[in-house]
Amino acid sequence: MRRDVRIVRGESTSWQGVLRDDDGNRVDLTNLTLTWKAGDKDFRRTQIELSEGNGITIIDATRGEWKIDLVKSNTEELSEGMFRHQGFAAGSSGTNLLFTNGRLDLTGDIR
Repeated sequence: MRRDVRIVRGESTSWQGVLRDDDGNRVDLTNLTLTWKAGDKDFRRTQIELSEGNGITIIDATRGEWKIDLVKSNTEELSEGMFRHQGFAAGSSGTNLLFTNGRLDLTGDIR
């Protein structure tokens, strides 16, 4: 699920979605581990990294529903700019499914 996010540095925001396979069917997240990161365009420098229980919540595993929460401390020390973000659901059998990606545009400061 492509999602471009625009936030003010130090702002809290969240978004949610559903992991679907290539046929549009919901993917069961049970036994998968979700991680998310934001960084420069080729991810050589990761600026933010989240995991389940630390910014990622599985809302309904069997229905593939997830939520990402960015809080003030995730962005308040970063420089303004455009970052790439992506989230993966990984399994012990080598499964590695992209559940979200896009741009993260970080601007200004909360006043």
